[in-house]
Amino acid sequence: MNSLTSRLNTLGTHAVTCLSAMAAVIILTSYVTPRPVPEIDLSIKSLKSFQVSWRERNDQAALIFNFQADLRPLMDWNVFGIYASVVVDYETDLYEKNEIVIWDSVITKKQKALIKKSADIAKYMFKDYGHDLR
Repeated sequence: MNSLTSRLNTLGTHAVTCLSAMAAVIILTSYVTPRPVPEIDLSIKSLKSFQVSWRERNDQAALIFNFQADLRPLMDWNVFGIYASVVVDYETDLYEKNEIVIWDSVITKKQKALIKKSADIAKYMFKDYGHDLR
């Protein structure tokens, strides 16, 4: 007869082997399943405000934009959440590439994955340290 520790060792080894096989199947199915490309429509509508702060030595602006995205096809059994963001790229004399996030959201439910923002004000101010936005 096998001892108690030998039986526990066999049971633990069997459990780890089964969990490893399940993890391998999950990894393989995530690579085999094709990811659809979401439909995204983004346009800058207007500039709400533009301020020059001589004391802080920066320019800042608030943008109004239209944003529609259907991220529902991305939500499946293997997706816990999606981080969606709107990033503005611009160039200045000092730096070739500047990026600013003006809106972001974490989507955890499929019902909230259909985003429709019409004439929405940017969540974050468009701020440039220096006076290069003008």
